[in-house]
Amino acid sequence: MQDRTAAIRLCIAGAGIHFCEIVNAILAQDMIQVDPRSAVPLQEQIHAGFRELVVKGLLKSGDPVPTVGQLAEALLISPSIVTRAYREMAKLGFLEKDAKSFVISENAWRQSTESLIEALQNFLESIQKARSCGLEWSDLHAVLTRLNSKGDKDEKQEGASDVLQQLHFFTRSFIAGTTSCPYCRELLQGGNAVCCALCGTVHHEECWNEIRHCSVYGCKGKVPFGV
Repeated sequence: MQDRTAAIRLCIAGAGIHFCEIVNAILAQDMIQVDPRSAVPLQEQIHAGFRELVVKGLLKSGDPVPTVGQLAEALLISPSIVTRAYREMAKLGFLEKDAKSFVISENAWRQSTESLIEALQNFLESIQKARSCGLEWSDLHAVLTRLNSKGDKDEKQEGASDVLQQLHFFTRSFIAGTTSCPYCRELLQGGNAVCCALCGTVHHEECWNEIRHCSVYGCKGKVPFGV
């Protein structure tokens, strides 16, 4: 994505086209995406999308963002949601308004990297805790591989210990039409199911996205795996 955007910038500059055309190029590449089914408010998803572009260097201080109408049309959402998102981002100092439109502020990079640093810190602390509980590096690698597999493989992952195998991480299977989602109680069908990484219970993907955690009583699972 970064290489394509860099090429777009060079082509635009070389052709002498107004810089705001980069906005259209970014929209064409679907670099800002939202999921209406997510429990995360759409305006927060929009902000997160712009933070990601800033962290990746695809947007810099002074760069224009799409107009409310442009972004609303591209995301197929109400313009009022985009307006609310831009207002909140401006209030936080992520955006600032020039004579014509909103642009990325000088504080955007600091704000975006602060969120990234916090996420990395939490990740490292979780790794340390997992290691202190007895997991090996091969276990952690197997978990990350499983998380990235999106349910393409149901067999046990190479390198995972017997202890990890017993924690349901690599035994994901269900028969479509015979298993019910514990949240909505409706039968599960193939192609739209995820399972709790902690207890292995299968849910509808939209149900998980609605509650953002496992619906089984007593389970504290917050991470889903594809099945």
